[in-house]
Amino acid sequence: MPYASNTDLLGEFKGLTAWNSSTLSATQVDAWCTRASNFIDGNIAGKYSTPVVEADSPAAFSMLQEICIWLVKPKIAGLVSQATGDPKTSAGSAGTDTTKLAMDTLKQIREGTVKLPDATLATAADGVESYASENSSALADSGVPTFTREGDEW
Repeated sequence: MPYASNTDLLGEFKGLTAWNSSTLSATQVDAWCTRASNFIDGNIAGKYSTPVVEADSPAAFSMLQEICIWLVKPKIAGLVSQATGDPKTSAGSAGTDTTKLAMDTLKQIREGTVKLPDATLATAADGVESYASENSSALADSGVPTFTREGDEW
């Protein structure tokens, strides 16, 4: 399920009350939302379990919904302003690069500087698990080979 839908994006464009199917259909906007949501999941999957489900993680879902809107909004804005020539239907301020904002936020989520507060972590260790020397005896007992710096194991 995508993080945003055509109805979420319609509200971002003042002066629009419905999608004009000759310019841009609701189905096309929904398809862009699905692709953007898959892109978001691909970016955060190393850190969080994906997809984030609204019923289980409403705060995280809301944050990802906003990122999805940031990614899709520029595609729509170009088409809408070309079709209507009406500045009332444009979205956002001219200086706001929502795609950059989305990409920067996804990077911060991956790095852990921005948290998805109620989302499930991908691993209990909050990242990629690795071998540690304090676990060496447990690993040796389990049949996992260990190597030393001094020995010639090859």
